[in-house]
Amino acid sequence: MFKANMKQLIVRTSVVVGLAGAASVATSQSADASVDMNKVNAAEKNQNQAQSETTSESNTASQEQSTSTTVRFGDRNETVREVQAKLGIPADGIFGPQTEKEVREFQANNGLAADGIVGPATKKALDNGGQVASASEESTTSNETASSESTASVSTASTSESDSSSNEVNEEVSTSVAGTSVTSAPSNSGGLVGVAQSQIGAPYVWGGTTPSGFDCSGFINYVYNSQGISIPRTAQAIYDASAKTSDPSPGDVVFFTGTYNSGSYITHAGIYVGNGQFVHAGSSGVQTASLSSSYWSSHYVGAGSLR
Repeated sequence: MFKANMKQLIVRTSVVVGLAGAASVATSQSADASVDMNKVNAAEKNQNQAQSETTSESNTASQEQSTSTTVRFGDRNETVREVQAKLGIPADGIFGPQTEKEVREFQANNGLAADGIVGPATKKALDNGGQVASASEESTTSNETASSESTASVSTASTSESDSSSNEVNEEVSTSVAGTSVTSAPSNSGGLVGVAQSQIGAPYVWGGTTPSGFDCSGFINYVYNSQGISIPRTAQAIYDASAKTSDPSPGDVVFFTGTYNSGSYITHAGIYVGNGQFVHAGSSGVQTASLSSSYWSSHYVGAGSLR
């Protein structure tokens, strides 16, 4: 009987101890699980916070980049795309070598520092269609316009009076531009001048030779070819082949140097149309410019006849 009671007591004690041990293990496992989950939650919280801060910084940088008013080589944003569209080149929003070259040429052709960086001055010129003029230049242009209108008025009146008066009005009038004697266009000049002026507004395309896009010498070739006159392709070659003159007539070619970095002496050319004006294909397209402007007069080399 005593042995039976002892056996039961031992069994009960073992059960109690086993239950206590199991509870302890369960509590330990629960505690361990609690600690591990806290670490996981903390790590996830830190990771989410870091990702949020990175995204915020990225968005801020992207916003700053997209609203930048000054763009240069290597930039990629909407401002670059707008600049490319105004230059008439593929607008992919990437400021690469072609964009930099076009910017430099635009700056050179419009009297700006040709650094290839689109800052406020260059952007303003692009917004204005490439028109960069000082007060004196604007005054000169106004005077030339008034002079042209006056000449046209006299021509009309003279034509009404007699054929001889009309011939007198159509006589060439000599003026002095950039230290060179130049000649105004008679009212019936037509030909080269008419074709050149008919292309005003055509876009600029590097290497272009058609109304869908011209570069400076491609434009001159197009005008001369329209009259059955074959001339060299490049501005330097056209200059070399021309008969130099200090008194250009409408339809002659005017030449410029130093408008951009080039291995050639002659870097730009246009067709003289009279009254100190010439038509040329610049970075903003085919347009009329004045030989007496501060920019063009400072780069003017001379004129040449190819007829």
